[in-house]
Amino acid sequence: MPKLLNPCVDPIFKALFTDNSPEAHKALTSLLEAILEQKVSNVELLPNELSGECIDDRQTVFDISCLLNDIEPVNIEMQSINLYEAFDKRAEYHVAHLLNHVVKKGTTWDKIPKSYQISVLDFIYDDKHTDVCSHYYMKSDNGSTLANRLNVYFIELPKVLNISDDISQLTTTQKWAKYFKYANREDKQEYVKNLIQSEDGIMNAQAVLSKISLDDAMWIKQNHYFEENNRTETIKSDSF
Repeated sequence: MPKLLNPCVDPIFKALFTDNSPEAHKALTSLLEAILEQKVSNVELLPNELSGECIDDRQTVFDISCLLNDIEPVNIEMQSINLYEAFDKRAEYHVAHLLNHVVKKGTTWDKIPKSYQISVLDFIYDDKHTDVCSHYYMKSDNGSTLANRLNVYFIELPKVLNISDDISQLTTTQKWAKYFKYANREDKQEYVKNLIQSEDGIMNAQAVLSKISLDDAMWIKQNHYFEENNRTETIKSDSF
């Protein structure tokens, strides 16, 4: 079996779900349904770069930008470094920016859609909780919520390593987390085969990963990613 790219690498993760193939579309739909715990009738990929309101605004480039069920914006991204220890602030900015770009002039307040920022993190954001998937939204001190238009999901991949590999005991989101961590590990290929047999979405993702792993350009992107991350980590360490 040929070696596979690492889906926890940002450009590989992006290619895995935006490849121009039915398998990539099915994998993306399955991942969204697992994390959001709802049926997805339609997913449309959108341009991944959003402009600011004016020339001085911060520009935003997403990994995977899409429209859910024809109305709800979603950004999905893979992140391996909690730069400046401020990923929570970044996520809040992204989800607000998403919503701002889909609400058309004349939309009545009762028609404001939900927006979703889904961040797959290859680091621990909150070590106080063991859940692999966490959902954040606005609520008051007494627990009352607003309209839940702004939704942030964190999938903390390292946490899944502390969960049993017994596939029959895993949620679909946990299966996806196991897949991301194990997909390119040679010592876990038998387990990955069992994951694939248990979940069609992961089976489609594996088909795409196998295809793009034959592309030399993707391996170059992966190597460049690791080089850049090493530089970032060095800069981060020097700043403390």
